[in-house]
Amino acid sequence: MRKLLLTVGTVLLMAFTVNAQNQRLCASDEVFDRQNANPKTFELRKNVEEHTRNFLAKGAKANQRTGILNIPVIVHVIYNTSQQNISDAQIQSQIDVLTEDFRKMNADVSLTPSEFAPLASDIEIEFSLAQITRKSSSKTSWGTNDAMKSSAQGGVDVVSPDEYLNVWVCNIGGGILGYAQFPGGPSSTDGVVISPQYFGSIDRQGAGENFYLSSPFDLGRTATHEVGHYLNLRHIWGDGNCNADDFVADTPTAGGANYGCPSYPSKSCNNNGGYTSDMFMNYMDYVDDACMYMFSAGQKARMDAIFEPGGARETLGTSSGGCTLAAPSGLSSSNIGDNSFTLSWSSVSGATGYDVSVDGTVTSTSGTSTTITGLTPGTTYTTKVRSKCASGSGAYSANLMVTTTGSNCNTGPVTLSLTLDNYPAETSWTLSKDGSTVASGSGYSTSGQTITEVFDFGSGSYSFTINDSYGDGICCSYGSGSYSLTDANSTVIASGGNFSSSENTSYCVEGGGPTPDTEAPTAPGSLSASNETQTSVDLSWSASSDNVGVTGYDVFVDGSLDGSTAGTSYSVTGLSSATTYSLSVKAKDAAGNESSASTVSATTLSAGGGGSDVLLTSYFESGWDGWSDGGSDVARYSGSRSYEGSYSIQLRDNSGTASAMTSGSLNVSAYDQLSIEFYF
Repeated sequence: MRKLLLTVGTVLLMAFTVNAQNQRLCASDEVFDRQNANPKTFELRKNVEEHTRNFLAKGAKANQRTGILNIPVIVHVIYNTSQQNISDAQIQSQIDVLTEDFRKMNADVSLTPSEFAPLASDIEIEFSLAQITRKSSSKTSWGTNDAMKSSAQGGVDVVSPDEYLNVWVCNIGGGILGYAQFPGGPSSTDGVVISPQYFGSIDRQGAGENFYLSSPFDLGRTATHEVGHYLNLRHIWGDGNCNADDFVADTPTAGGANYGCPSYPSKSCNNNGGYTSDMFMNYMDYVDDACMYMFSAGQKARMDAIFEPGGARETLGTSSGGCTLAAPSGLSSSNIGDNSFTLSWSSVSGATGYDVSVDGTVTSTSGTSTTITGLTPGTTYTTKVRSKCASGSGAYSANLMVTTTGSNCNTGPVTLSLTLDNYPAETSWTLSKDGSTVASGSGYSTSGQTITEVFDFGSGSYSFTINDSYGDGICCSYGSGSYSLTDANSTVIASGGNFSSSENTSYCVEGGGPTPDTEAPTAPGSLSASNETQTSVDLSWSASSDNVGVTGYDVFVDGSLDGSTAGTSYSVTGLSSATTYSLSVKAKDAAGNESSASTVSATTLSAGGGGSDVLLTSYFESGWDGWSDGGSDVARYSGSRSYEGSYSIQLRDNSGTASAMTSGSLNVSAYDQLSIEFYF
């Protein structure tokens, strides 16, 4: 790699940014509250807490997972600078820290005060690295609105969140180290987000490696903290004062977060359950990485609850103990009535029985069919089945959506009317039937436009989700956006516009049989290639339109299918260097109709000869070093604030071009990569 080194000294004072980084900041509670504004998410999280309370109330009688649970991890690295594109070794160091901390194999657990040492627990969870994805981005900061989890917003879509812990490593900004989604949130945003300089451990940096980490959060404990949230742990102080609760009995009540490295004992609430100190060394406090090193037994029990039958993460990970039975196949429904239906499935060799989950409520049976009763007419239920053996449980089947009959169902077809606000590109929507996407819309560009879509996919259960990428809905501060869903009888199924990031409505349809769809979508527009590297190219295009709805896009490389996406961007990887490729995109709808192809050519970068050259270095010790002064508002400065030596250049920002300084021209056409370093 060839390198361009450009160094300029500037007199600026930035102390206010330093203070923000000396204290741990986690945005999980903020995201938790924002998502709970959605009534469905709020209800799901109420169910998670009710299930957890019931599990804890059973104590020793509760179903207990057996063996060591292994959770596979997919890490999505989204980088703006080469420094943020952290190495495989740094990523693996973080996975190792997670396993050590959750297995109580960390050496510093021995520092736990004697008061809390009996409570320090092996959570019996290990982590393994399943996949790393990498994506270059022009964004310098992502915030906490989950944009990094959406390919349509320049991020990377979640991968199988029921089976994998997804972690997005990207610069969050605002001094925030990371955040996680608690159980019960939308599956499309499920996982953990951490800034790259806090992901990994400097203790595991080998010879010749250069981890990008920032002290005092450079030992990997930010991920341990955020995964704790992901597994339903609250902050140790309950995000309140001495009257708040973290829902764990054996963690002392605390008046607030602890920072830095407190000296034991340090007590913030007089009435804290009889303890002499806050449990500030707990992973769920805000102390520095070097000063947190334990989970408690009560926290383990709370995490165990979400892996039990009916738990929010019961399908996540595999156990080294218990069953190794296959998931039941052939799950189907029959005898569907207003208040009941029958489920049946194929037998699994070695199974002693089966757990049947209906909207998270689990019952057991010894046979291969069961009748579910006491249901609500016209309601959609999510069902799945897993096999059981003497030592535990096997894997769950895929979900089957079943809708009861009755007057609660709407009459099809259903019409969507969507009026866009002043920022139409932020709006998107999806429609799924029986768990599969059948229509979607995004890529809008005309403010105030009204979009009409007719959904005619026949009887079944449906879920409609409308999204706003900025998180402020489609009304009312920035335009008069709104949407409505109405059935064939003009009955309003859902309407609104005043929401945050998303709003979801479930409904069922009876009657109005499907009309065959023979019209293909329009070809994707404005296809372009960007961010070419030696092995990858990023593609983007404008959304296609369809008489019913576009369900996704197929991407082809030299005529062969490379993959599919529901968004309007895609990263092609695994390419050869210095090679020209023909890249095509086709839109498709639920009926299998496919548009004509939009095609663009792109050439990957050459592998280069390695090494680096310094083309320009400027320290201004003997003058302007070939730079030109833009005017009277720029001056050569001499003093202690200079980066190296005695001189630097003083720049100001209030007089336009008079504030500028310009280097001479450099011909860099022979170089594959440039690096500019600027000190201030």
